[in-house]
Amino acid sequence: MADKLAQVGERLEVVLDELASTGDPSINERAEELVSLMVELYGGGLERILDLIAADGEAGQVLLRRLADDELVQALLIVHGLHPVDLDQRVTDALESVRPYLGSHSGGVENLGVDDTGVLHLRLEGNCEGCPSSRVTVQSAIEDAVRKAAPEIAAIDVAGVVEEEPRVGNLLQIGGLGANSGTPPQTARQEWATVPRPEIVAGEVRPLDVDGLSVLICSLEDDLYAYRNSCASCGSLLDQSHLEAEQLTCAVCGQAYNVRLAGRSIQGATLHLQPLPLLQQNGSLRIATSSVPR
Repeated sequence: MADKLAQVGERLEVVLDELASTGDPSINERAEELVSLMVELYGGGLERILDLIAADGEAGQVLLRRLADDELVQALLIVHGLHPVDLDQRVTDALESVRPYLGSHSGGVENLGVDDTGVLHLRLEGNCEGCPSSRVTVQSAIEDAVRKAAPEIAAIDVAGVVEEEPRVGNLLQIGGLGANSGTPPQTARQEWATVPRPEIVAGEVRPLDVDGLSVLICSLEDDLYAYRNSCASCGSLLDQSHLEAEQLTCAVCGQAYNVRLAGRSIQGATLHLQPLPLLQQNGSLRIATSSVPR
């Protein structure tokens, strides 16, 4: 469905461009007016639907959240300014989902807000220098999480470096569902793999093959964490490693790592596991592997 609507939006853009190229301003103005009226009409209907759902108390609020979490519906809600969660909160929630990969000590990211041009400004905090994935985190995990939660963001500025994305107007966000509603930008530096979420409970680890890369999934009480399945000290697989609280201990050499703090060695050595950005959605895991040497 999303692919079909994306094609409709792209075709609509082509038609509008063709009308604009006729050289007759009146034709172009009438076409834009027609599209604007249609968007207003369907937006009014969508708003009425949301009002009826919201009137259903707690059950309605649960349904509203489910609708807002759906990528297709989310994009339509944003087009019409009807998303039940404001932009700042959606960005904050997205950043919270990737904080485990932002540094080995007190690393984090501060949301400085969105400016008038639609650029989101972020600032890294704390010590991220010792984290081997800090660069790929900024480029992959943060961008992917934010764009999924807030596709209306035009660009992301982290530590003063802005990578521009094509701006999407209010109308063409309908047609941009496939390109700007959570799909990671298709560039050489970003490769995301989607795998089924393994059956795993808190305190367990599970090895997974992700596009030929051995990945270790670690489960704590509140979340899942992904690492390259290799001890930073002895190079052994961590399939039989012991996970207790936040500490992962290699069964071969005994080196211990803090799973929550980007895989930093407990013993204080300058050793790290290699964390991989991980996002959970709809019973699946999305793992970024592009920066990992094979």
